Amino acid sequence: MKKTIVFGLALIALAFQVRYYVEQAEASELSDHPKVERCADHHPQERVGERAPLIWCIAHAFDSPGSPRYAISIAHCESGTDLQDVYGGDGYIGTFQHITSSWYGRWRSWGARLGVPSTPTNVLSQAVVSVRMAISNGTWSQQWSCA
Repeated sequence: MKKTIVFGLALIALAFQVRYYVEQAEASELSDHPKVERCADHHPQERVGERAPLIWCIAHAFDSPGSPRYAISIAHCESGTDLQDVYGGDGYIGTFQHITSSWYGRWRSWGARLGVPSTPTNVLSQAVVSVRMAISNGTWSQQWSCA
C-alpha cells in the first residue's frame, strides 16, 4: 500500500515538473507576447481614438518595415479614418482589409501563438497579424495596395 502511495505521489510530482517545462517552452516561444500585452494594456482598442496609437505601438514593438506612422497610414488608406472597416461584402475585412478567405490562415501563422483573438474585426489582431506579415515579407507593398 505504501509503495502505491509513493508511486502515485511520484507520478503527480513528475506531472507537475513536466507541466513546468512545457510552460517554460511555450513562454520562450511566445517571447513577443509581452509586446502585444503591453500595447493592448496601454491602448484599449474599444475606443475609436485609441486605434491609431495601438497600431503605432504594435508596429514600433515589432519593428515593422518603414515607420510606425507608415503602418497607420496603410490602415487609414485601407479602412478609412475610423480604422475599423467591418466586412462590407467586398471580400475584405478589418482595419488592414485582409482577404476574408485568408484571414484565419494568416491569424494562425502570425497571431495565434501570440494570444491575439481570431476575430478579423479586432484591431489588435489586425495590427499584430499585419505587422508580422509585413516583417515576414520584408515590406508592406507585397500584400497592401496602399503601401
